Amino acid sequence: MFRQDMSKRTPLCLAQADQKKHFDSRTNARVEESDETYEARAETATAMLDWLKDNASDAIWKDVLESVDNEDGRTCLQRVCDKGNKDEVLQLLTDLQQCGILETELLRRDKKNNTALGLAWAEKRRKWDQRNNGGKGGWDIETEESYQARIDTTKAILTWVRDNAPELLQKVLSENVDSEGRSVLHRACNLGKKEEVLRLLSQMQECGIIEEELFRRDKSGKTALCLAQAELREEWNLWESRTDSESEESYKARADTAIAFLEWLQNECSDDENRLMIKVLQDLDPLGRSPLHRACYAGDTLAVILFLNEIKKCGLLREELLRRDSSGKTPLCLVQAEQRGEDVQVILGCLPRKGS
Repeated sequence: MFRQDMSKRTPLCLAQADQKKHFDSRTNARVEESDETYEARAETATAMLDWLKDNASDAIWKDVLESVDNEDGRTCLQRVCDKGNKDEVLQLLTDLQQCGILETELLRRDKKNNTALGLAWAEKRRKWDQRNNGGKGGWDIETEESYQARIDTTKAILTWVRDNAPELLQKVLSENVDSEGRSVLHRACNLGKKEEVLRLLSQMQECGIIEEELFRRDKSGKTALCLAQAELREEWNLWESRTDSESEESYKARADTAIAFLEWLQNECSDDENRLMIKVLQDLDPLGRSPLHRACYAGDTLAVILFLNEIKKCGLLREELLRRDSSGKTPLCLVQAEQRGEDVQVILGCLPRKGS
């Protein structure tokens, strides 16, 4: 069961491996494993686990669940999360709970510092392969179906933990921090998953960790709200010597998430002194920008209006309108610099009138 081949993988690791690809020098093309073969391996892995659960001793079964491959440092749970196999993940969670190792395995990290939940909630994957396009190179991009399967797996894990191991929910929400210092809330905001963000906020409030998570910063100094409000992303493509820009759809999803985030705070975290809301409105990112600065810079008129209304309600209008970022710019300076006339008029309309 635990014998490893020269690539340091056990039989179970091989059955659970991703869909295989290899380069055929005869045709100068890449050959992918057929869906039938891939599914056959996945079924073999499931049958193997079922057999071990029913026939092996408790000690061996526990060792199988805890065993780590030497290639990626991943357990069985991490591998099925990485593939987005929701039903298998839910069964494994039950098995891990019965073996008394659920908490350990939920928080176990692989060689790249990823937990099982972190692997399920990773961004859509892409990898440059120089062998693509007849040796000219090209991206291997994860399919939308595979990506959505991983997101669905994430939702299923959090729901299962809430329903079956509520005593662990706080740890799962607060200690699942990835190699970039990002929590589950960070990752949901970064992906623009609005419904998941709202669900996470509610769960964090129930666990009494809402304030801690709202102001948790990743290694770049950004909160979850900062990531949702981030400007249109661009990444230099070294292989093709060009800049790849984030899709408009992705950018819009993040902007909508930021607005939903604020609306949730308005409805669920209000108190007589608006303490938490004030703290959110005055929280600054690494560029010294407030949420209003970022909304103005993005040209998001709806977000600008929402933030201004909250700022006015909290008695911070003058302070926030005159707040300068690290480059010395106020929110109004940012919209004027970007020539966004509509947003300029919105801000000017909120300025206190003479004698008021």
